[in-house]
Amino acid sequence: MKTVQLQSEVGKDGVLALRVPLGSDEAGHQVIVTIEPIPAEPARKNDRADWHQFIEETYGSCAGQRLARPGQGAFESRENVGPATPRGSQPFGRRGKV
Repeated sequence: MKTVQLQSEVGKDGVLALRVPLGSDEAGHQVIVTIEPIPAEPARKNDRADWHQFIEETYGSCAGQRLARPGQGAFESRENVGPATPRGSQPFGRRGKV
């Protein structure tokens, strides 16, 4: 017995059309197809509401703990490579020849 799992959608006409390549060795065999509906995903709440709920649940959860940000070290020195405008473009507000 071979199990093949597929996900497909029933058409607007109520017909589920399946085309499953099983190979020529399976030609002429009868098969059983079991239909199991995929549960609908629950409706998502507004992302903003989710965010506010998250803040309400977690705000103050670290109160009383000794949290500190350690030193970040020295910033590395980098070579100046010129203006931060893409080649061929002009800085904002400048027109004509440069």
